[in-house]
Amino acid sequence: MSSGNVCVVEMDLLPAQPPEIIQRVKIIRYRIARRYGRVRTASSRAEMEAASQLLLFYAASLLLAIIAVVARYCRQEVAATTPL
Repeated sequence: MSSGNVCVVEMDLLPAQPPEIIQRVKIIRYRIARRYGRVRTASSRAEMEAASQLLLFYAASLLLAIIAVVARYCRQEVAATTPL
């Protein structure tokens, strides 16, 4: 097992099992894993990527709004202190 990575090792408890039983066990494992959120499907990966991009978009929009408010405030201060 390397650091930072998860290593999954499957062991055959009973040798020479029929393929149908092995397949059924794999399907049951997959269903249990999916039920508890351990399986990442393509759509869930896309949603996760979209969520991070959406968060970045909101952060950039907030930063631009703050810059616009500060710039407006500075212009008003300069206009108020400039003699005519």
